[in-house]
Amino acid sequence: MKIVISKMSIQDVPFVVEIENKCFSRPWTEEMFLFELKRSRVSKMYCARLDPKKNILCGYVCFWLFPGEAQITNIAVDPLYRRKGIGRKLLKHAIKRISQKNINEIFLEVRVSNAPALCLYESEGFVKIGRRKRYYSDTGEDAFLMKKTL
Repeated sequence: MKIVISKMSIQDVPFVVEIENKCFSRPWTEEMFLFELKRSRVSKMYCARLDPKKNILCGYVCFWLFPGEAQITNIAVDPLYRRKGIGRKLLKHAIKRISQKNINEIFLEVRVSNAPALCLYESEGFVKIGRRKRYYSDTGEDAFLMKKTL
């Protein structure tokens, strides 16, 4: 299976929102993604597609760039295409792009119950540096704050 990663476009947003709604209990809205796309000085957004000829959007990653640090805000893979390395490929792509910007720290939050995501992040060098109590307003669940030093 060939996976191609490219910058997210406005035309991708409806497909991204569809995946977002499948993956999260408090999904970002179409308006939120459009706002982030237009906020180009801080936000960077990429999509993963299966075979470019079929143009099947199967996942995405979003992150913010700040002087000296980055924040991964969102990473998701359509449940139909999970366990195929797409999430890892998206994360590695984000890390590569971030490292090219003279940034030395990457942060993210993840639900304490999200074992697959925790496993992925730890395998890519992220470490838990804190716990945000009741971070997720939909369930009151805590989040681990994780950091990767480049």
